[in-house]
Amino acid sequence: MRRISYLVMVLACAALLVGCASHSAAPPAGETHGLSGDLAKQYGDIASLARDSAAVVIATPTDQAVQEPADAAGKSGVYTTVTTVNVARVLKGSTPASTLRIRQLLVEDAKALTPGSTYVLFITPFHFATGPSNGEWVITGAVGSYSLAGTTLSLAPGASGGLPQQLDLTDLVRQLG
Repeated sequence: MRRISYLVMVLACAALLVGCASHSAAPPAGETHGLSGDLAKQYGDIASLARDSAAVVIATPTDQAVQEPADAAGKSGVYTTVTTVNVARVLKGSTPASTLRIRQLLVEDAKALTPGSTYVLFITPFHFATGPSNGEWVITGAVGSYSLAGTTLSLAPGASGGLPQQLDLTDLVRQLG
């Protein structure tokens, strides 16, 4: 049950990153700002995760990670980690460049992408609801991140749903078509 609650919170926050609202006026004294969102989707298999992803890439994070406000106005007090990654190979879809910025909202035991490690990332373009795309990407459903060692993909600890915990890269490429 805790894993489901965690997943709901992560997905709600991820949905929020795509659809958060901002206010142009300063809040009245004593008013606080927060983030809210709706559960977007729980992924039960690689096919549905891939369908909802604009691209699937093999990428390695650099040491360039920064903390940025999770909302466009910077009023929520919630921060995200934005990590620069170098794309080694595109397995599905396309990306505009070989270097991308990946935005992650980290909650509970979720971890930022580790510099020097290699990942297979299922990604979707990111933008605030109040503006155009800013060139950043998010990990689809906050669960589309597999570490890659040799040809073995391993799902991040704490990720739940019906996604396979381990997968061979050749099998993934076959599934992506």
